[in-house]
Amino acid sequence: MNSKFKKFSSLTIITLAFSFTLITSGCANGEPTATIKVPSITQVSIIEATLQACPNGGILVQSFTDSNANGNLDTGEKIVSALPVCNGTNGTNGTNGTHGIDGVDGQSIGISMSDAPIGSCPAGGSTIHTFSDFNRNMIQDTDEMILASSTICNGANGHNGKDGKNEKEGKVIAMGAVGPEVPGKPYSACHHDYLFIPGQDQAEGWLIFRHQKNGSADQGIGKTGFNVWNVDITDFQLASEVGSIIYCQMTWNPGTQTLTYSVVDKSDGLAGKSGTIRF
Repeated sequence: MNSKFKKFSSLTIITLAFSFTLITSGCANGEPTATIKVPSITQVSIIEATLQACPNGGILVQSFTDSNANGNLDTGEKIVSALPVCNGTNGTNGTNGTHGIDGVDGQSIGISMSDAPIGSCPAGGSTIHTFSDFNRNMIQDTDEMILASSTICNGANGHNGKDGKNEKEGKVIAMGAVGPEVPGKPYSACHHDYLFIPGQDQAEGWLIFRHQKNGSADQGIGKTGFNVWNVDITDFQLASEVGSIIYCQMTWNPGTQTLTYSVVDKSDGLAGKSGTIRF
């Protein structure tokens, strides 16, 4: 066998072949006699190749005549061909790369603060410096230079505001309708407007009520239609001068200076409605 074998990257599959021969030989009793040759079957066996055939290892693919058709290469059965499939040789190791150039050492930065000059900050302020801190002690030494500076100024003082008024001085005259609006009617549920005049302190003052739709006979005392209550009275009623119709029950709270109403009159369908007016 030649020691130089061609190397294959894949195994070649060998097609099995069958063959037989029909031979006519002589006659017996006047009839021809046939001699039949047993079919020859070609099989394939794979074994490990020798180091001589494949120094790096491999397999040996053999085709043989399987006379007894048992699928095994027995003694006396002829090897038709033998083909080694060898492993390739190992590649050589690559050379190590060269070391890169060492980077430059980073620079340590320190921060310091000082008062800003009056010329830059008339209301005062601070200047923040960044410097090269070579020895990393966070102190700017004589050989460490300032890299950048930033000044932050204080804002100027604002003007003094005016003194606020005392609470009693802050009270103002207030006026409006008492009770919720009656839909489709020119009057509110309590049929009165209010006028509040504050006094010298929280407990003093005047509440003046005017019957709405001034001009008819039931609109209060006199032609002006105003009823006057001193606000030291806490509970009272707003009523009509004609027919003694009570429109609303009123409560005055001098501590919170609030006027609370509750609708009593049922004629407009708002009886039970309540609310608070704050002065």
